[in-house]
Amino acid sequence: MYLHVIVDTKFESLGIWDMSLRCTRVMVVAMLFVAMLAVVGAEDPRGPCGVPASPASWEFAGPATYAVRNDPTNMTSAGAINNIVLGGSTWFAGTVNGGVWKSTSLGDAVPKWTNVLDGQPVTCSSIAALHVSTAAPSRIYAGCGGSTSSEEGRDWNVMNSGDWGGLMVSNDNGATWAMTAFPPNHYITNVLEISATTLLVSTQSMLYSATAGGVWRSTDSGSTWTQVSNVPTFTLLDVGHGAVVATHGHLAAPGVSISTDGGLQWQALGSSSLEWGANIVPFYTCATLLSDKDTLVLGALTVHTTNSSMTNSALFTTSVRKALSGKPTEASWSALSQPTSMDQDSMPKDRMAVFGDPAVPDLFYVAGNAGALAWRVNVTTSVWTQLWDAPDVMDGSLPHGDCRNYAWDPQGERLVLVSDGGIFARVQPRAPGGKWVSLNGDIQEMEYLTAHYDNRGDRFVAGAQDNCAQVFPTSASGDAVAVGFVEGDGTVTLVDNVHNPARLYGTTQFMGVGTIDRDPHMQARRHAKAAVGDDDDDCGGLCFAQGDAFIGVPLAMYFPEPASFPYFVQPYTLNVQDPAKVVFWANGTNASHPSAFYQFDIPADVKDTDDIKAPTVVMRSPPGAQILNFVSGGMTAGVADPTVLIGMSETTLYVRTAAAGDTLMAHPLPATFASPVTLAYMSHTGARILGPLSHGRTTSLAVASSDSSVIAVTGWPSISTNAGLELVFASHDAGKTWTDVTGGLFEATGVHGKTRAGGLLWVDLAENNARALLVSTTNGVMVNFVGTGANQTVEAAGWIRFGACSDFPIVLNSAVSYEHYSDTLVAATMGRGVYRLKNAKSALLAARQLLLPNSPEPVPERSSAEYFPPQK
Repeated sequence: MYLHVIVDTKFESLGIWDMSLRCTRVMVVAMLFVAMLAVVGAEDPRGPCGVPASPASWEFAGPATYAVRNDPTNMTSAGAINNIVLGGSTWFAGTVNGGVWKSTSLGDAVPKWTNVLDGQPVTCSSIAALHVSTAAPSRIYAGCGGSTSSEEGRDWNVMNSGDWGGLMVSNDNGATWAMTAFPPNHYITNVLEISATTLLVSTQSMLYSATAGGVWRSTDSGSTWTQVSNVPTFTLLDVGHGAVVATHGHLAAPGVSISTDGGLQWQALGSSSLEWGANIVPFYTCATLLSDKDTLVLGALTVHTTNSSMTNSALFTTSVRKALSGKPTEASWSALSQPTSMDQDSMPKDRMAVFGDPAVPDLFYVAGNAGALAWRVNVTTSVWTQLWDAPDVMDGSLPHGDCRNYAWDPQGERLVLVSDGGIFARVQPRAPGGKWVSLNGDIQEMEYLTAHYDNRGDRFVAGAQDNCAQVFPTSASGDAVAVGFVEGDGTVTLVDNVHNPARLYGTTQFMGVGTIDRDPHMQARRHAKAAVGDDDDDCGGLCFAQGDAFIGVPLAMYFPEPASFPYFVQPYTLNVQDPAKVVFWANGTNASHPSAFYQFDIPADVKDTDDIKAPTVVMRSPPGAQILNFVSGGMTAGVADPTVLIGMSETTLYVRTAAAGDTLMAHPLPATFASPVTLAYMSHTGARILGPLSHGRTTSLAVASSDSSVIAVTGWPSISTNAGLELVFASHDAGKTWTDVTGGLFEATGVHGKTRAGGLLWVDLAENNARALLVSTTNGVMVNFVGTGANQTVEAAGWIRFGACSDFPIVLNSAVSYEHYSDTLVAATMGRGVYRLKNAKSALLAARQLLLPNSPEPVPERSSAEYFPPQK
C-alpha cells in the first residue's frame, strides 16, 4: 500500500501513469490479487469478467423503452444506438454503452431483442462499429470506442464511455463471441472485411491522444495487426473495382483516401478540391456509394480551428470511375448545396449519416442532429425533402433526434435510422405519404446518470442521457415502458420517501433554465399544445411525480437567468432530515440573486405549482466557490441534524453542522479535480452560446448516513485529456484529514483504460463495526470496507466487484443509491438501464467476508432507517 502511494505520487505530474507504468502498479498488487483469486475461486484475471467478484443478486429493473408523457404518437425510444446491420435474416444493433443486441423480428409491431454479449469472454460493451461479412453473413465484427453523446471534455475523446477494449468477432451469427488481438484503448470507428482472412479497422483516436487514429490491417483474421495509415479515420467503404475509400477527420487534408491494393497503401482522393473553408476542418466524416455504383457522396461535420462553437456541415460528390481511370489525387469533388447545417447544437462530437438508396440511382438520404433530423436528397435536381414533416409525413410521427447511421430493411422496403433514441424506420421513404415507426421493441438499454427507488410504490425514477427524466410504472417488470416526464436530457433524480405518496423528482440539463430547444420532437409537441391552449401538463425543468400527478417546481420563475445554473448536470438535493425541503445551489448573477444555497419548501398538501412559494436562502456560498456536489441534512454526533450542509468545489470541501453553528468551514481536498466545461453567454441577452459541454459530473461526494463527518470524494483528474490518476479518498473528521483508499481499484475493474470512478455511496454496517464504500466504474460497481469507531481505516487492501458478470453486466455505471427503508440498492447504468439489489446489507456482508476471510462471522444488520424520519 505504501509503495503504491509513492509510485502514484511520483508520476502523477507527468500524466503518463496509465500508459507506461501500469505494469509497475500491477506488480505491486500482484500478490494481493492472486490471494483474492484463491479466496473467491474466480477464473484467470483477464478482462472485466475475470476479476474477483462477490455474488450479489442484482436484477434488471427496467425499462424496456420509454415514451414521453402525453405524446399523441406514443413513439417509444431507447438509449443511443450507433450502428445497425443485417446479417442474413438477423439484425444486430451496436449500442453506445450497452453491448450488441440481435433481433429476428424487426417487422413485428414490438420487435424482440436479445443481448448477445452477456456471458461472453469479451472486454467491452461500448460499441462504436459493427460489420457483417459479405462472404459469410454469420460472421459479425464489433469494435469498441467512445461513441456515446455524453462528452465530458471539449472534444470527441474525453467521454462518459465504457472501456475501449478492442475488436470482437462472432462466427456463428452472434451466438458466441471472442476478442481479436486488435490493441485496446483505440476508438474504433469502422470495420471492413475485404476477404475471408483480411480485415481493415479504422480508428479516429487513441485514449491518450485525440488525433492518434488511422487504419489497421490484418491478414490472419485478427490474430496480428499492422497499422497502414496514421490519419484519423471514420469510414471504410468498398467502392468496387478493387478499391476501398477511407474518410478522415480532425485535419484539413486528406479528407478522403483510397487504396487499390487491399489497404496496404493509401493516397489522397482529390483532397485539394475539398474546400472546407478558412480555418475549418472536419470533425466527423462519412460516405456512401449510390446505386449507380459510381457516384460517391461524402458528408462531413466541420468546426473552426479556433472557435469550437462554430460548427457546420458540408457534402460533396465525385465519380469513382473517373478517379480510378486517372490519378486519384486529381479527382474532382463537387459541393452539394444544403438547406441547413446538419450540426445544429455546435458540439464537435456529433455525427451525421449519408446512405444511398439501394434501387434509385440519384437518391440518397442524409441525417443530422437536433433540427436537422432526416432528409431525402435527389442528387440530380439537388432537391432536399424533410422526411419528418407535412406533406411528407402527415400523421405527426417522427423519430428521436441526434442521428447516427442508416440501414435498409429489404423485407419492408424501409429506411432504418439509429439515433440517440434508439432505432426507427421510415415507411415508404422514397415518396411522400410514409410514416415513422419505432423498432426499439423490448431492447432494455438506456443511458442513465441517476436512479432512485420508491419502496412503497415499487417504482423508480431515473435521469437518461438524451432521453428525459423518466418514471417507471408501479410494480412494473423489466419489460415495462417508462414515462418521460421532464423532457431533454434527464440528469439528477431524487425520491422523498417520507411523504405519502412518495415524491419522485426529476430534472433536465441546467435544471431547465435557459435551455435551447432544437429538437423537432419537442417542438412538435409544444406547438400542438399551444394550438389548443394546453400547457397544464408541462412540468418545466424541475418536476416531481406524486401519485398520478406531475407538479412542476417553479425554479425558472425566480431564477430566469441561464448563468444561475452553469452546469449541464446541476446539483440539487433533498434535505435528508426534512425531504420536503428541495435544496439547490445557484451561481450569483446579481445582488438579489447571490451565489448561495436556496430551498423550496413543498407543502404537504401541494396540488400544483401555484402552491409552492418562493425559495429562501439557506446559506451563502463563499466568494468564487463553484459548488459541484453537495448534501443537505444528516447525523451529527448521533443526533439528527437538518442544518448539515456539505459541498465540494474542484479544490475545497465546505462543511456546516449544528456543532459549527452558522459557519461554513472550508477544508482543502486531497487532490484537485476537474471542473465541468460550461457554455459562454451572450453579453446582451444572457442566453447560452452552444458549444462543447460536459454532460456529466466531474466529481462525486458521499456522506455516511450515520455520521456526517464520514465523507468520501473522487473525481476526474482532467477533462482536457484522459491522462492522470483516478483517486478515491475518505475522511472520518469532516475533511480535516484524508486517506487515499484507491489501492487496487484499477486492477479490480479489469479494464484496459480508465476506471471512471464516480457515483460514491456509503452504506452503514453498524452491527459489524464497518461501512461499505461503493464506487461506480466502467465495469459495474466495486466495493471496499472501512472500519468504524477507533478503527476508521480501510479493512482490505483492494476492492472487489460487487456482483459477478452473471448478476451485473459489463457496463459503465453512473451512480448508486440506497433506499434505506427497504434495504435496496439501485444502480444507474450508462447503457443497460436500472438494476436493483434487495437485501443489500446481507450481500455487502457476504462481500466483506470474501475480502476479509479471517474477519469475525458477520451478525445480522439493523436498518439504516433509524437515521432518517419515519415514513408517513
